[in-house]
Amino acid sequence: MTAPVSILAKGTQFARLAICLGRARGEGLPAALQIAEATYGAHSQVATVLRAAVGAGTTDDSQFAAPLVEAQIIANDFLEATRTRSVLSKLDLRRVPTKVAVPVQTGRATAYWAGHGAPKPLSKGSLDTATLEPRKVVGIVPLSRDLVRLSNGTAEALVRRDLVNGAAALADSSFLDPTNVGVAGVQPASITAGLTPVASSGNVTTDLEALIDAYAGDLETAAFITDPLSAVKIGLRSSGSNAVVVGARGGEAVGIPVFTSSGSPRSTSGGQIVLLDQTAVLMADEGIRLDVSEQAALQFDDAPSAGAQALVSLWQNNLVAFLIERRLNWAAPLAGTVVVLNGALY
Repeated sequence: MTAPVSILAKGTQFARLAICLGRARGEGLPAALQIAEATYGAHSQVATVLRAAVGAGTTDDSQFAAPLVEAQIIANDFLEATRTRSVLSKLDLRRVPTKVAVPVQTGRATAYWAGHGAPKPLSKGSLDTATLEPRKVVGIVPLSRDLVRLSNGTAEALVRRDLVNGAAALADSSFLDPTNVGVAGVQPASITAGLTPVASSGNVTTDLEALIDAYAGDLETAAFITDPLSAVKIGLRSSGSNAVVVGARGGEAVGIPVFTSSGSPRSTSGGQIVLLDQTAVLMADEGIRLDVSEQAALQFDDAPSAGAQALVSLWQNNLVAFLIERRLNWAAPLAGTVVVLNGALY
């Protein structure tokens, strides 16, 4: 089936799905379906996904499983929206399944010349396997029930923005922040954790050259990652150079793509610049899950505990909470394929 062309902003259909579930007030999918049909039309993507009953499928029924296709389109639409916010989705990393041992190279093989009739030398490389267990990035976004009930474009845009930003921010910071050393069974360490950083010289050209000198990956598949402000500073300091064309949304430096993320660490001492081999970093991504409730009681704390804490009733406070869950994991097994520079203050 060919995906329909939409002029809506990426992630809007996902926000509409969330709004319908929120407005259903815990009455389940039938109520959400009625809301979707009344608001967006009986044949809208949202209504198709929420359809209460699907007839038995046959081999000659061209419409069977159409709701499943529409659901995947909406999920893909949301993931595409996160691409504009999440560097993790922009990078062309090596995608692997979870809970499956995949071969990885831990040491590079070397080729040799061989003389006519002479024995051919063996190329000694190091191979191992890596298994990425599923880890969860979770965001809970509480919103006013009155806002969720609004079906106009402003409400949709606000819900879409909060859901997209919540899904992207934590993943990026966890991926890039060297202080994230990981938690066993909970979250993976960042790709920069445990690395000895290159110290910034204060000169853009010198710093980029130092990163490249420390890098042991393939330059043809390399990418720089930094925060938007550092990228702007790099662009300004390199003004007039054809080798570096970089701004807040990224660009290119010496033929290597530059990606920006607000999740890339930056302090008063300057920003961080990462150079990585995209094909050497493994990533498992099992997609996203959406849940909605207005009956739960939440700890309004970004570090909740399992003990007795003050809880806020969503029902009593006229709130609806959206839970976004994305299963992610990553690893960079080959040494030298990720290098980092700190203190980029230009």
